[in-house]
Amino acid sequence: MSFSVSYAGVTKPLAEWSIIGAKLQLRSADVDELTFSVPVRPTGESDSFTPGATLDLFRDSERIFSGKIQAPSRSFQNGKIRDNYSIKGPWFDLNQIMALQLWTIVDTDTETEQSANQCRILFGVNSSGFKIRTGAMLAQLIDNAIARGLLIARGTILLGIEAPSWEQADLTIAEAIVSILKWHPSAICWFDYATTKPTLHIKLAANMPTIYLNLSSSPPEALQVKPRTDLLIYQVAIIYELTKEYKEVTVLVNGVYKKTTLATAISHNWTITSEGQIRQYEALKIDKSPSGLNVSAPKTLIHSISWTDTGYSPPNGVADAIRTESSQLYVEGSVTYHSQTLLNIPWLGRRLEFYPASWSGMAIVNSVSLDLALNTLSVGFGPGGTLGVQDWIDLLKRSRVKSGDAARIVSGRVASAYNAIPDEVLEATGMPEGFEELTLTLSQTGSTLDRILLVKTPEEEE
Repeated sequence: MSFSVSYAGVTKPLAEWSIIGAKLQLRSADVDELTFSVPVRPTGESDSFTPGATLDLFRDSERIFSGKIQAPSRSFQNGKIRDNYSIKGPWFDLNQIMALQLWTIVDTDTETEQSANQCRILFGVNSSGFKIRTGAMLAQLIDNAIARGLLIARGTILLGIEAPSWEQADLTIAEAIVSILKWHPSAICWFDYATTKPTLHIKLAANMPTIYLNLSSSPPEALQVKPRTDLLIYQVAIIYELTKEYKEVTVLVNGVYKKTTLATAISHNWTITSEGQIRQYEALKIDKSPSGLNVSAPKTLIHSISWTDTGYSPPNGVADAIRTESSQLYVEGSVTYHSQTLLNIPWLGRRLEFYPASWSGMAIVNSVSLDLALNTLSVGFGPGGTLGVQDWIDLLKRSRVKSGDAARIVSGRVASAYNAIPDEVLEATGMPEGFEELTLTLSQTGSTLDRILLVKTPEEEE
């Protein structure tokens, strides 16, 4: 087995490029990176690689990495001068491209609707306002990067779940992908560089093939394993609540004080002695897993979401998805081998099983480090996105839908927001300060509410 580099149409072994100390790092949801050094000759010259150009790494005839050359640094050590290079994979580019979503805005001068991309993402719906799964969200982001010139391909993408909607602004495409994958802590994303264009795959652990490692016949140089029992959740209940507020009053009836609603007091002409505000929570839906949930059992997550999106019913299967991901015991750690043979294995997107082993738990490969000079392989494993009980609660909190919220103001005139307000709503409430005149425009696609447009009428110039 040999390694070679292809650059500027020329493919040669590492030594013929004067490359020394080459190391390759492959990571899930992070930047893959090839690093190496090139000696600088006494004349001050070296075999240079142009920053911004593409460089490919081959193992025999198979490409195992492709990335863009970064500007080198120069170092002096033990009497030798070297140029140190870093080649970064496509995830680096995904972190440079802002995530955009098409929003409808209104030009108040012409009173016409226009579409405009904004760095504001409403996750959980497509451009027509229909609910979509997390897998479809991921596919949209990847396709958007491709449409904007990134030379990658979309591979196998997990189906995902219909998660509650949430909104975030000013994210890169890479950050948006990671935000979605918070719903899938066992998911791993990686690039397959053997294809014509690097192909991005995102899979759940349950759908990954398994690599079996025999610790007796092929002992590793080092092995570290830590069971993550702290991440276990056995039961999940999500309560979607409708919040209702009404006035409560204290009344004097036949010499006895009692509490009732304002409407009831008025209808009976009772004497009102004091007033207050009451907030009532009505369980719109309880999503639980398993169906026979025992609230007093340990490792149980129970959380309420205030659901005000009256245009949609709360999603199904979120509790099952959280329980499926979190009731599986994961182990994290690393294993190191000094073996040229094991360098041939595509590790990312695989699970590991060790035998004989004195522990249980799923080990998901999330990073690979290759030292090409020493033929050393280090494989990191663990949950793709570690989420404990508090992390799930934080995740569910961000998914609370708030009807009537205004979005970003465009040129001081126009605000645009996805929303779901029934046809009979005639007034906009809870608007930002400074909005004196508001026009509420409701567009509807079939039976599914599309967008609410909140428009500030511009002031007349004196």
